[in-house]
Amino acid sequence: MKHEKSSKRRTAAFKNVLFVILVAAGCVYGLDPDTLTILHLSDTHVSYWAGCHPLLEKLQREKTADSRSLADWFVSTPRETGADLVVHTGDMIHFYQAANGKGGFEATQIEQFASLLSDCPAPFYAVLGNHDIRSYWIDETANTAPCFQLDQQSARAAWIRNLVCFRDGFYSRRTYRIGETRYHLIFLDNAYDLADRASLDQAQLEWLEHELAQTRREPVLLFMHKYLPALDYNRDGVAFSPAAASGLTDSTCASGFLRLLNAYPNIRLLLVGHGHSCKSEWLPFPGGHVILQKSTGAFVKDANNWRLVKCTEHEILIHEPGTHRIEMKIAVAKRDR
Repeated sequence: MKHEKSSKRRTAAFKNVLFVILVAAGCVYGLDPDTLTILHLSDTHVSYWAGCHPLLEKLQREKTADSRSLADWFVSTPRETGADLVVHTGDMIHFYQAANGKGGFEATQIEQFASLLSDCPAPFYAVLGNHDIRSYWIDETANTAPCFQLDQQSARAAWIRNLVCFRDGFYSRRTYRIGETRYHLIFLDNAYDLADRASLDQAQLEWLEHELAQTRREPVLLFMHKYLPALDYNRDGVAFSPAAASGLTDSTCASGFLRLLNAYPNIRLLLVGHGHSCKSEWLPFPGGHVILQKSTGAFVKDANNWRLVKCTEHEILIHEPGTHRIEMKIAVAKRDR
């Protein structure tokens, strides 16, 4: 018994020393129990051209990012920002598969992207974007590279095999307690190119309503790739595809995704990608509340297009892209806690 106590003391001392070393090295995350730090990025559009038809590379290469720059980002930026989570809102890669010029397709993009995460020091979560399930074929007569999503099920299977965050499916909820406040992070799947840009299928809508009912009016953050088309409610001259938007009225919010956004005022933030630019819009719902829709610019355009979102017991702090400067605050009201 005496030996066991001595052994336990040595083990505890070793763990304490190891913990101090890891903290000093910046290898331990989530050390601040008063803050959940989310590092958001989107639209990296990484591509690997080996084996692909040369015409596709000629037509699409300038729209893609170099994998080495993203690999370096995964190693350094989560550590430098003290991120608890890295969240990617889709278009991780530029395509799932592409014609190879030999009558077949090359489909190794997902596996190669997954290899970039091996040195990421923080947990990685993601939602799929339309490019993540996209395929390209070559029309040599027209000198074009048309795209399609007919092989999306094969693409999804590959994502499940290669990324841990998709092992339980493509939409999910995770809960974190900060002080006396519980935050619910809900990841949605709107990667398929439906006519309504931000539409969710009926099965996902039913799942989402069930999950929102479990949140007990505690604050919710939604992550999805395609943004919700919206009018320029801020009157700042910048909007989310206003030509495709409908006003937020009792009629337009009577069904579908908008009905849920209107029914649950504890949804405080929509974090989205797809548009490749930084935008904000306070969406005024007929239920009497507003929800902030916020996009972060595309990494493929600028490696500094990332954003910190910090959840504290009393508020959500949204930072300017690529900086530690606070841009906006969302109070977490008592009814949310």
